[in-house]
Amino acid sequence: MSKAKSYLSKYYGQAGGYLKDHASFLNSASVENDLSFLVKALSLKKTDTILDIACGQGRHTNALSDKGYQVDGIDFSRYLLNRAKMDAKKIAGNDSNFYQVNVENFKLKKKYDKAYWFFSDLANINIAKAILAISDNLMVGGRVLFDTDNIFRILSYLQKNRQFKYTFDAQKLELIEKKTSLRVPYPVLSVWKEWFSAVGFSVERVIGNYDFSQYSISSPRLIMIVKKTA
Repeated sequence: MSKAKSYLSKYYGQAGGYLKDHASFLNSASVENDLSFLVKALSLKKTDTILDIACGQGRHTNALSDKGYQVDGIDFSRYLLNRAKMDAKKIAGNDSNFYQVNVENFKLKKKYDKAYWFFSDLANINIAKAILAISDNLMVGGRVLFDTDNIFRILSYLQKNRQFKYTFDAQKLELIEKKTSLRVPYPVLSVWKEWFSAVGFSVERVIGNYDFSQYSISSPRLIMIVKKTA
């Protein structure tokens, strides 16, 4: 196991710092607002089969299931998936399935109508491979929402905060954590579009935040909604 994979496995495991580091955000974030956005952005219907990519502890998977949607979740962290399964048991009629997979190479039992990779952590991920794997698990005509941080917002922040714990590799378009050397890719929109096109995805909409505002260099997020055409 590589140094980066070992670090991430521990970080998202039982003894890791993920839930602790993000406790404030997780406690204050509105799952209801997130669901409203996802339902509207993807035109989710209760007859759709839906895949939550990198579902973590299942916050959105289980909340959508509680509202009557058919949602399964995938993640690489066994610990977080076990948390998701325990919470699912508290919801009457919850039939969500949770799978431990490598997002770069996975094949599930069925193909899905809709999928979302929401507020994604792309650390140590080959995004092109992940897009291909996601496409392979989606029905033709299905849609996927990809949500990531805006590279231009990150660069602006780093220029103003040079003592921050991250630096940026301009040649590879990767954010690097100074302490661990962990790399997080942040491709520009044109690169995303090339990867989408290569696997039969067409870009239907690009927005800059959860209020559906237009994407720009000052947007907080880069959110892309794509359709599988082949």
